[in-house]
Amino acid sequence: MSSASTITSGTTSTTESGLSTTFSTFGTSLSSSSSSSFSSTVTSSTSSTSSTLTSMTTSISSSSSSSISSPTVTTTSTSTTAPITTIPSSTSSSSSSIDSTTELTTTSTFSTTGSVQSTSTSTSTSTSVSTSTSDSSSDSSSSSASSSATPVSTIIPYAITYSPYNDDGSCKTSSEVASDFELIVSKQIMTVRIYGTDCDSISTVEGQLDDYGLTVVQGLWIDDTGVDSIDTGLDDLITWGSENSNWDLVEMIIIGNEAVSNGYCTADELLTKITSVRTQLQDAGYTGPITTAESPDIFINNASLCQSDSLDLVGINSHPYFDASSSAESAGTFNENQIALTKAACNDKEVFITESGYPSAGIVNGGNVPSVANQKIAIEKILEASQGNLIIFTVYNDLWKSLGPYGVEQSFGIIDLLE
Repeated sequence: MSSASTITSGTTSTTESGLSTTFSTFGTSLSSSSSSSFSSTVTSSTSSTSSTLTSMTTSISSSSSSSISSPTVTTTSTSTTAPITTIPSSTSSSSSSIDSTTELTTTSTFSTTGSVQSTSTSTSTSTSVSTSTSDSSSDSSSSSASSSATPVSTIIPYAITYSPYNDDGSCKTSSEVASDFELIVSKQIMTVRIYGTDCDSISTVEGQLDDYGLTVVQGLWIDDTGVDSIDTGLDDLITWGSENSNWDLVEMIIIGNEAVSNGYCTADELLTKITSVRTQLQDAGYTGPITTAESPDIFINNASLCQSDSLDLVGINSHPYFDASSSAESAGTFNENQIALTKAACNDKEVFITESGYPSAGIVNGGNVPSVANQKIAIEKILEASQGNLIIFTVYNDLWKSLGPYGVEQSFGIIDLLE
């Protein structure tokens, strides 16, 4: 995962954890060669003092407290799946909430079948440690999910994030990936989000999608060497996509995951690279949506990034755990607020949650108490609020990661919670 930040009323704080993303509508598969509509209705109500989106200022700092009119921005970070060659111990994504006494409804559309919803908030962190821990037992080829096999909801997420790594950080074999795909499909999830093309994934992951009726939200991972770090992966993706109508298996391409949040590049550098890559992809026959994934505060502070025509939609990583004023119970509302606040800064462009989850173990952060029980509650609320129109984070507990400063990085696996 990469970085996550939350926007809400309160001061600005920074934390770290794991993230994931999603795109498209529950029960539908998107064709990258045709355009369809992506609509979402977000309704969020908060009980704080009333404020309006139009009065928000965009001078938000992720390292110090700042305000958007009434609400202020809190930056939290979480770690997401990265190419195995540069596994980050943590990353950041942003979420935000809107203080208002009135109901806020946001409707958006995008070209591809699917609706979108999500929100997030900010908080301060406590130093107490949750007594609940995740189940870290797993076989050699895949990490376990963190909780029991009791489904939390009948709502199926549009997609789930997937990393082709074993617990020791080694790359999974084709047969191990195939086994994982069988499990994912058994949960009726038909799209996976991957973050890069490392681990020979073009062969082991993308190469097996069609065998299981799966499609992919394809990532191009920008690392700490800068935006050109994706060039080899881009070449590999174009070669594969141009063969046998493989572009039909690609629902969206995400260029960079919290690359700006992590300091790997500036917003201007990222936008220039996306514009260039967009031309290359379209020249190679790809006609689907293209975006990047960042925390909401990055888009609010760099509105030209999300307002650019080079992004077909705005992808946000929203993680309620990193907002101390949130809780497992308010996880869904948090995501909805994040969408609304980002949408306001991006000229009403479509906003989609590219990853959202909740840890089953780790340090208590304000109202967020990581535990198996609270993970179930949070995932249920997230799915209810979005009606499954998001990318849920993540298949397994990522034991190949370090625990991170909040002890949560390994504990976002939720496959056992899904029906």
